[in-house]
Amino acid sequence: MDQDLLRSFKELISVRTGLRIRVEDIGTLEKAILKRIKSTGLSSDEQYRALLNNETDIGRLEQKELAALLTVGESYFFRDRGQFELLKDRILPELIARRGNRKRLRVWSAGCSTGEEPYSLAILAHELVPDLKDWDAVILGTDIKEESLDKARSGVYGEWSFRMVPSGIRQEYFKEKKNAFILDRKIREMVRFRRNDLLGDPFPSDESGLYDMDLILCRNVFIYYGRDAISRIAGKLARTLSPGGYLMTGHGELFFVAHELLRPRMFPESLVYERAETVREPAVEDRMPAVEDVCLTAPAGSHVAEGAVLKASPAPATDVKKDLGHDIARLRAFSRPARTLKRLKRPGLLLPEGPGISRPSILPARRAQTSASVKGQRTISKRP
Repeated sequence: MDQDLLRSFKELISVRTGLRIRVEDIGTLEKAILKRIKSTGLSSDEQYRALLNNETDIGRLEQKELAALLTVGESYFFRDRGQFELLKDRILPELIARRGNRKRLRVWSAGCSTGEEPYSLAILAHELVPDLKDWDAVILGTDIKEESLDKARSGVYGEWSFRMVPSGIRQEYFKEKKNAFILDRKIREMVRFRRNDLLGDPFPSDESGLYDMDLILCRNVFIYYGRDAISRIAGKLARTLSPGGYLMTGHGELFFVAHELLRPRMFPESLVYERAETVREPAVEDRMPAVEDVCLTAPAGSHVAEGAVLKASPAPATDVKKDLGHDIARLRAFSRPARTLKRLKRPGLLLPEGPGISRPSILPARRAQTSASVKGQRTISKRP
Protein backbone atom coordinates (compact mmCIF):
# COMPACT_ATOMS: atom_id res chain seq x y z
CA MET A 1 0.00 0.00 0.00
CA ASP A 2 1.24 3.50 -0.85
CA GLN A 3 2.94 5.18 2.14
CA ASP A 4 1.08 8.46 1.65
CA LEU A 5 -2.22 6.57 1.67
CA LEU A 6 -1.17 4.68 4.82
CA ARG A 7 -0.32 7.99 6.48
CA SER A 8 -3.74 9.29 5.48
CA PHE A 9 -5.40 6.21 7.03
CA LYS A 10 -3.34 6.68 10.20
CA GLU A 11 -4.51 10.28 10.60
CA LEU A 12 -8.13 9.39 9.83
CA ILE A 13 -8.16 6.51 12.34
CA SER A 14 -6.69 8.75 15.01
CA VAL A 15 -9.47 11.30 14.44
CA ARG A 16 -12.33 8.80 14.19
CA THR A 17 -11.35 6.26 16.88
CA GLY A 18 -8.86 8.09 19.11
CA LEU A 19 -6.34 5.27 18.68
CA ARG A 20 -2.65 6.17 18.66
CA ILE A 21 -0.89 4.44 15.75
CA ARG A 22 2.85 4.23 16.41
CA VAL A 23 5.50 3.84 13.73
CA GLU A 24 6.02 0.20 14.73
CA ASP A 25 2.28 -0.42 14.29
CA ILE A 26 2.17 0.55 10.60
CA GLY A 27 2.55 -3.06 9.44
CA THR A 28 -0.34 -4.15 11.67
CA LEU A 29 -2.41 -1.22 10.38
CA GLU A 30 -1.86 -2.20 6.75
CA LYS A 31 -2.82 -5.83 7.39
CA ALA A 32 -5.96 -4.75 9.29
CA ILE A 33 -7.03 -2.41 6.48
CA LEU A 34 -6.55 -5.09 3.81
CA LYS A 35 -8.51 -7.59 5.91
CA ARG A 36 -11.43 -5.18 6.35
CA ILE A 37 -11.42 -4.25 2.64
CA LYS A 38 -11.81 -7.94 1.84
CA SER A 39 -14.50 -8.44 4.51
CA THR A 40 -16.57 -5.48 3.30
CA GLY A 41 -16.32 -6.49 -0.36
CA LEU A 42 -15.01 -3.09 -1.43
CA SER A 43 -12.76 -2.89 -4.48
CA SER A 44 -10.25 -0.20 -3.55
CA ASP A 45 -8.37 1.48 -0.72
CA GLU A 46 -10.05 4.79 -1.47
CA GLN A 47 -13.52 3.26 -1.21
CA TYR A 48 -12.66 1.86 2.19
CA ARG A 49 -11.24 5.19 3.33
CA ALA A 50 -14.48 6.88 2.32
CA LEU A 51 -16.40 4.30 4.39
CA LEU A 52 -14.25 4.98 7.45
CA ASN A 53 -14.76 8.70 7.03
CA ASN A 54 -18.54 8.30 6.83
CA GLU A 55 -20.32 9.43 10.01
CA THR A 56 -23.34 7.20 9.40
CA ASP A 57 -24.18 4.13 11.51
CA ILE A 58 -22.45 1.94 8.91
CA GLY A 59 -19.34 4.09 9.00
CA ARG A 60 -19.19 4.13 12.80
CA LEU A 61 -19.64 0.35 12.92
CA GLU A 62 -16.72 -0.09 10.51
CA GLN A 63 -14.58 2.20 12.67
CA LYS A 64 -15.21 -0.16 15.59
CA GLU A 65 -14.42 -3.24 13.50
CA LEU A 66 -11.09 -1.80 12.40
CA ALA A 67 -10.25 -0.58 15.91
CA ALA A 68 -10.83 -4.11 17.23
CA LEU A 69 -8.10 -5.40 14.88
CA LEU A 70 -5.63 -2.77 16.10
CA THR A 71 -5.76 -3.65 19.80
CA VAL A 72 -4.32 -6.73 21.49
CA GLY A 73 -6.46 -8.61 24.00
CA GLU A 74 -3.96 -9.85 26.60
CA SER A 75 -5.52 -10.99 29.86
CA TYR A 76 -5.33 -13.63 32.56
CA PHE A 77 -6.93 -14.30 35.92
CA PHE A 78 -5.91 -12.01 38.80
CA ARG A 79 -3.54 -10.05 36.57
CA ASP A 80 -1.31 -7.76 38.67
CA ARG A 81 -1.25 -9.46 42.06
CA GLY A 82 -0.64 -6.22 43.94
CA GLN A 83 -3.72 -4.51 42.54
CA PHE A 84 -5.90 -7.55 43.24
CA GLU A 85 -4.60 -7.72 46.81
CA LEU A 86 -5.59 -4.07 47.19
CA LEU A 87 -9.05 -4.88 45.83
CA LYS A 88 -9.43 -7.90 48.13
CA ASP A 89 -8.08 -6.31 51.32
CA ARG A 90 -9.15 -2.66 51.07
CA ILE A 91 -11.26 -1.45 48.15
CA LEU A 92 -13.96 -4.13 47.91
CA PRO A 93 -14.42 -4.54 51.70
CA GLU A 94 -14.88 -0.76 51.96
CA LEU A 95 -17.45 -0.72 49.16
CA ILE A 96 -19.26 -3.78 50.54
CA ALA A 97 -19.51 -2.20 53.99
CA ARG A 98 -20.73 1.06 52.48
CA ARG A 99 -23.41 -0.67 50.38
CA GLY A 100 -24.38 -3.22 53.04
CA ASN A 101 -27.68 -1.55 53.99
CA ARG A 102 -28.94 -1.48 50.43
CA LYS A 103 -27.20 -4.74 49.48
CA ARG A 104 -26.24 -3.37 46.11
CA LEU A 105 -22.87 -3.50 44.33
CA ARG A 106 -22.09 -2.38 40.77
CA VAL A 107 -18.73 -3.23 39.16
CA TRP A 108 -17.52 -2.62 35.59
CA SER A 109 -14.50 -4.18 33.88
CA ALA A 110 -13.89 -1.91 30.86
CA GLY A 111 -11.80 -3.44 28.09
CA CYS A 112 -12.20 -6.90 29.60
CA SER A 113 -10.90 -8.85 26.57
CA THR A 114 -11.77 -12.56 27.04
CA GLY A 115 -13.29 -12.13 30.50
CA GLU A 116 -10.59 -13.16 32.96
CA GLU A 117 -10.70 -9.81 34.79
CA PRO A 118 -14.48 -9.59 35.47
CA TYR A 119 -14.55 -13.27 36.45
CA SER A 120 -11.68 -12.61 38.89
CA LEU A 121 -13.77 -9.81 40.40
CA ALA A 122 -16.76 -12.15 40.62
CA ILE A 123 -14.65 -14.72 42.51
CA LEU A 124 -13.52 -12.03 44.96
CA ALA A 125 -17.10 -10.86 45.50
CA HIS A 126 -18.24 -14.46 46.03
CA GLU A 127 -15.59 -14.96 48.72
CA LEU A 128 -16.06 -11.59 50.43
CA VAL A 129 -19.89 -11.53 50.65
CA PRO A 130 -21.35 -14.66 52.30
CA ASP A 131 -24.94 -13.68 51.48
CA LEU A 132 -24.18 -12.50 47.94
CA LYS A 133 -27.29 -14.27 46.60
CA ASP A 134 -29.37 -11.71 48.50
CA TRP A 135 -27.55 -8.77 46.94
CA ASP A 136 -28.31 -6.84 43.78
CA ALA A 137 -24.79 -7.41 42.48
CA VAL A 138 -23.92 -6.39 38.92
CA ILE A 139 -20.55 -7.22 37.39
CA LEU A 140 -20.31 -6.02 33.80
CA GLY A 141 -17.54 -6.78 31.32
CA THR A 142 -17.22 -4.79 28.10
CA ASP A 143 -14.87 -4.86 25.15
CA ILE A 144 -14.77 -3.57 21.58
CA LYS A 145 -14.15 -7.08 20.19
CA GLU A 146 -17.23 -9.25 19.84
CA GLU A 147 -15.02 -12.31 19.26
CA SER A 148 -13.36 -11.80 22.66
CA LEU A 149 -16.73 -11.40 24.35
CA ASP A 150 -17.97 -14.68 22.84
CA LYS A 151 -15.01 -16.47 24.39
CA ALA A 152 -15.66 -14.72 27.70
CA ARG A 153 -19.28 -15.88 27.76
CA SER A 154 -18.18 -19.48 27.21
CA GLY A 155 -16.12 -19.47 30.42
CA VAL A 156 -13.61 -21.96 28.97
CA TYR A 157 -9.89 -21.21 29.33
CA GLY A 158 -6.49 -22.72 28.70
CA GLU A 159 -3.48 -23.12 30.97
CA TRP A 160 -2.02 -19.71 30.01
CA SER A 161 -4.93 -17.86 31.64
CA PHE A 162 -3.92 -19.18 35.09
CA ARG A 163 -0.30 -18.08 35.31
CA MET A 164 -1.02 -15.70 38.24
CA VAL A 165 -3.89 -17.55 39.90
CA PRO A 166 -3.62 -17.97 43.72
CA SER A 167 -3.31 -21.57 44.87
CA GLY A 168 -6.64 -23.28 45.34
CA ILE A 169 -8.65 -20.94 43.10
CA ARG A 170 -8.42 -23.14 40.01
CA GLN A 171 -9.29 -26.28 41.98
CA GLU A 172 -12.32 -24.64 43.59
CA TYR A 173 -13.83 -22.68 40.71
CA PHE A 174 -12.82 -24.59 37.55
CA LYS A 175 -13.38 -28.07 36.20
CA GLU A 176 -10.72 -29.54 33.94
CA LYS A 177 -11.86 -31.21 30.75
CA LYS A 178 -9.65 -32.19 27.80
CA ASN A 179 -6.84 -29.75 28.56
CA ALA A 180 -9.33 -26.91 29.10
CA PHE A 181 -10.74 -25.41 32.29
CA ILE A 182 -14.45 -24.65 32.59
CA LEU A 183 -15.49 -21.93 35.03
CA ASP A 184 -18.10 -22.77 37.66
CA ARG A 185 -21.58 -21.86 36.47
CA LYS A 186 -22.40 -19.78 39.55
CA ILE A 187 -19.46 -17.48 38.80
CA ARG A 188 -20.31 -17.25 35.08
CA GLU A 189 -23.85 -16.20 35.93
CA MET A 190 -22.58 -13.32 38.07
CA VAL A 191 -21.06 -11.53 35.05
CA ARG A 192 -22.76 -9.93 32.06
CA PHE A 193 -20.92 -9.05 28.86
CA ARG A 194 -21.67 -6.50 26.18
CA ARG A 195 -19.82 -4.69 23.41
CA ASN A 196 -18.67 -1.14 24.13
CA ASP A 197 -16.51 1.48 22.47
CA LEU A 198 -15.08 3.58 25.30
CA LEU A 199 -14.59 6.62 23.10
CA GLY A 200 -17.47 6.37 20.64
CA ASP A 201 -20.35 5.05 22.75
CA PRO A 202 -22.29 7.34 25.11
CA PHE A 203 -22.09 6.73 28.86
CA PRO A 204 -23.11 7.04 31.61
CA SER A 205 -26.28 5.56 30.17
CA ASP A 206 -29.31 3.82 31.68
CA GLU A 207 -29.86 1.93 28.43
CA SER A 208 -26.42 0.30 28.48
CA GLY A 209 -26.40 -0.24 32.25
CA LEU A 210 -23.26 1.88 32.52
CA TYR A 211 -24.16 4.21 35.38
CA ASP A 212 -23.71 4.63 39.13
CA MET A 213 -20.76 2.21 39.31
CA ASP A 214 -19.06 1.51 42.65
CA LEU A 215 -15.89 0.23 41.00
CA ILE A 216 -14.49 0.52 37.48
CA LEU A 217 -11.40 -1.32 36.29
CA CYS A 218 -9.96 0.08 33.06
CA ARG A 219 -6.45 -1.34 33.00
CA ASN A 220 -3.94 -1.46 30.14
CA VAL A 221 -6.48 0.17 27.83
CA PHE A 222 -5.36 3.79 27.68
CA ILE A 223 -2.02 2.74 26.15
CA TYR A 224 -3.80 2.41 22.79
CA TYR A 225 -5.22 5.94 22.77
CA GLY A 226 -3.93 9.42 22.04
CA ARG A 227 -3.87 12.06 24.74
CA ASP A 228 -7.08 13.80 23.68
CA ALA A 229 -8.99 10.51 23.68
CA ILE A 230 -7.57 9.52 27.09
CA SER A 231 -8.83 12.76 28.61
CA ARG A 232 -12.32 12.28 27.15
CA ILE A 233 -12.58 8.64 28.23
CA ALA A 234 -11.37 9.47 31.75
CA GLY A 235 -14.06 12.12 32.04
CA LYS A 236 -16.78 9.67 30.94
CA LEU A 237 -15.56 7.02 33.40
CA ALA A 238 -15.53 9.58 36.22
CA ARG A 239 -19.14 10.54 35.54
CA THR A 240 -20.13 6.86 35.43
CA LEU A 241 -18.88 6.30 39.00
CA SER A 242 -21.14 6.83 41.96
CA PRO A 243 -19.84 9.37 44.52
CA GLY A 244 -17.12 7.64 46.53
CA GLY A 245 -16.66 4.97 43.85
CA TYR A 246 -13.22 3.91 42.63
CA LEU A 247 -11.47 3.83 39.26
CA MET A 248 -8.45 1.54 38.93
CA THR A 249 -6.23 1.86 35.85
CA GLY A 250 -2.96 0.32 34.75
CA HIS A 251 0.11 1.74 36.48
CA GLY A 252 0.79 5.29 35.32
CA GLU A 253 -1.90 5.41 32.63
CA LEU A 254 -3.60 8.59 33.89
CA PHE A 255 -0.67 10.56 35.24
CA PHE A 256 -1.12 13.39 32.78
CA VAL A 257 -4.89 13.66 33.15
CA ALA A 258 -6.36 15.97 35.78
CA HIS A 259 -10.11 15.68 36.34
CA GLU A 260 -11.94 17.47 39.11
CA LEU A 261 -14.23 14.49 39.71
CA LEU A 262 -11.30 12.14 40.40
CA ARG A 263 -9.16 12.26 43.54
CA PRO A 264 -5.94 10.18 43.38
CA ARG A 265 -5.37 7.95 46.44
CA MET A 266 -2.05 6.29 47.11
CA PHE A 267 -1.71 2.77 48.48
CA PRO A 268 1.48 0.68 48.63
CA GLU A 269 0.13 -1.61 45.93
CA SER A 270 -1.20 0.99 43.51
CA LEU A 271 -2.55 4.44 42.85
CA VAL A 272 -6.35 4.50 42.47
CA TYR A 273 -8.87 7.28 41.81
CA GLU A 274 -11.89 8.04 43.98
CA ARG A 275 -14.96 9.84 42.66
CA ALA A 276 -15.40 13.10 44.57
CA GLU A 277 -18.60 13.40 46.60
CA THR A 278 -19.60 16.92 45.61
CA VAL A 279 -17.88 18.56 42.68
CA ARG A 280 -19.27 20.53 39.76
CA GLU A 281 -19.79 18.27 36.76
CA PRO A 282 -17.08 18.95 34.16
CA ALA A 283 -17.80 19.75 30.55
CA VAL A 284 -17.57 16.96 27.99
CA GLU A 285 -14.63 18.77 26.42
CA ASP A 286 -12.40 18.13 29.47
CA ARG A 287 -8.93 19.09 28.28
CA MET A 288 -5.78 17.12 28.86
CA PRO A 289 -3.06 19.40 30.25
CA ALA A 290 0.28 19.57 28.48
CA VAL A 291 3.05 17.27 29.74
CA GLU A 292 5.04 20.18 31.12
CA ASP A 293 2.00 21.26 33.14
CA VAL A 294 1.61 18.06 35.15
CA CYS A 295 2.98 16.97 38.51
CA LEU A 296 2.07 16.10 42.07
CA THR A 297 3.77 18.07 44.85
CA ALA A 298 3.76 18.20 48.63
CA PRO A 299 5.39 20.21 51.38
CA ALA A 300 8.86 19.13 52.39
CA GLY A 301 8.94 17.00 55.51
CA SER A 302 5.44 15.57 54.90
CA HIS A 303 4.52 11.88 55.02
CA VAL A 304 2.59 10.08 52.29
CA ALA A 305 0.34 7.79 54.32
CA GLU A 306 -1.32 4.70 52.93
CA GLY A 307 -4.60 5.64 51.24
CA ALA A 308 -3.71 9.33 51.25
CA VAL A 309 -5.53 11.59 48.83
CA LEU A 310 -3.02 13.17 46.45
CA LYS A 311 -3.70 16.70 45.31
CA ALA A 312 -2.24 18.92 42.64
CA SER A 313 -0.90 22.46 42.76
CA PRO A 314 -0.59 25.30 40.22
CA ALA A 315 2.67 25.81 38.41
CA PRO A 316 5.00 28.63 39.41
CA ALA A 317 6.27 31.07 36.81
CA THR A 318 9.55 29.26 36.17
CA ASP A 319 11.37 27.38 33.46
CA VAL A 320 11.11 23.67 34.27
CA LYS A 321 11.83 22.01 30.93
CA LYS A 322 15.40 21.07 31.79
CA ASP A 323 14.14 18.98 34.72
CA LEU A 324 11.16 17.52 32.87
CA GLY A 325 12.66 14.10 32.20
CA HIS A 326 13.64 13.53 35.81
CA ASP A 327 10.31 14.82 37.15
CA ILE A 328 8.34 12.55 34.83
CA ALA A 329 10.40 9.56 36.00
CA ARG A 330 9.70 10.41 39.63
CA LEU A 331 6.03 10.97 38.86
CA ARG A 332 5.64 7.59 37.20
CA ALA A 333 7.28 5.89 40.16
CA PHE A 334 4.20 6.61 42.27
CA SER A 335 2.07 4.36 40.07
CA ARG A 336 4.34 1.36 40.57
CA PRO A 337 4.48 -0.97 43.56
CA ALA A 338 5.93 0.67 46.65
CA ARG A 339 9.30 -1.04 46.34
CA THR A 340 10.07 1.20 43.35
CA LEU A 341 10.50 4.17 45.69
CA LYS A 342 13.53 2.54 47.28
CA ARG A 343 15.36 2.69 43.96
CA LEU A 344 14.96 6.42 43.34
CA LYS A 345 18.33 8.14 43.25
CA ARG A 346 17.40 11.72 42.42
CA PRO A 347 15.33 14.21 44.45
CA GLY A 348 11.95 12.81 45.40
CA LEU A 349 8.48 13.58 44.12
CA LEU A 350 6.64 15.93 46.44
CA LEU A 351 2.92 15.82 47.08
CA PRO A 352 0.87 18.99 47.65
CA GLU A 353 -1.77 20.06 50.11
CA GLY A 354 -4.70 22.30 49.30
CA PRO A 355 -8.42 22.10 48.59
CA GLY A 356 -9.52 19.98 45.65
CA ILE A 357 -7.76 19.02 42.46
CA SER A 358 -6.74 21.94 40.31
CA ARG A 359 -4.89 21.99 37.01
CA PRO A 360 -1.59 20.31 37.92
CA SER A 361 1.93 21.22 36.96
CA ILE A 362 5.45 19.84 36.77
CA LEU A 363 7.59 21.22 39.58
CA PRO A 364 11.31 20.57 39.97
CA ALA A 365 11.63 18.76 43.29
CA ARG A 366 14.91 20.26 44.49
CA ARG A 367 16.78 19.49 47.66
CA ALA A 368 14.56 16.57 48.57
CA GLN A 369 15.09 12.91 48.99
CA THR A 370 12.77 9.92 49.11
CA SER A 371 12.89 7.25 51.76
CA ALA A 372 10.67 4.28 52.49
CA SER A 373 9.72 3.05 55.93
CA VAL A 374 9.57 -0.65 56.70
CA LYS A 375 5.88 -0.44 57.52
CA GLY A 376 4.65 0.57 54.08
CA GLN A 377 4.43 4.37 54.51
CA ARG A 378 6.39 6.58 52.18
CA THR A 379 8.25 9.41 53.92
CA ILE A 380 9.38 12.48 52.04
CA SER A 381 11.88 14.61 53.88
CA LYS A 382 13.91 17.71 53.18
CA ARG A 383 17.68 17.69 53.39
CA PRO A 384 19.15 19.82 56.16
